[in-house]
Amino acid sequence: GELTTSFVVACLVPVTGYVLQSRALMLSVAVVSVPLFLIHWAMLLAFELPDMPADREVGKRTQTVRLGARRARNLHTGLLAGALLSIVIAVASGSANSPARFLWPAIPAICWQMQAYRAAPAAGRRGMTVLVFGAVALFAVTTALWLAGFASIALRPST
Repeated sequence: GELTTSFVVACLVPVTGYVLQSRALMLSVAVVSVPLFLIHWAMLLAFELPDMPADREVGKRTQTVRLGARRARNLHTGLLAGALLSIVIAVASGSANSPARFLWPAIPAICWQMQAYRAAPAAGRRGMTVLVFGAVALFAVTTALWLAGFASIALRPST
């Protein structure tokens, strides 16, 4: 379910699109896909949290239902911590021309999303709405930053 969906959406689709357009595979495409994958998976967990009691009641076996609230929260935090670490490593190890350098602005949003997941259940319906909106925004912004990084390479004048 969630793992394969995230792999397809955040890794397979962008890498395939890049390869089809450029006829080559750049390592940086795969490297930058790692935080997108982790953020997407965390986003799916955030989507499932508000419906967890109802899903459990009707026998729907989402990942949050199977894990339980505490372990789902820990997984969400771990996924976002992994995304944060992968961004730091990609930026630190990349060249000045690496598309990963555009991902830095996502770091505060990742930290905020970690806290939002922990606070959402106590904040009620509003907290859940903020959590889900934040999860979508984090994935969208990180994807836009990723695209900006690759656009900066594509639009650079050739020497």
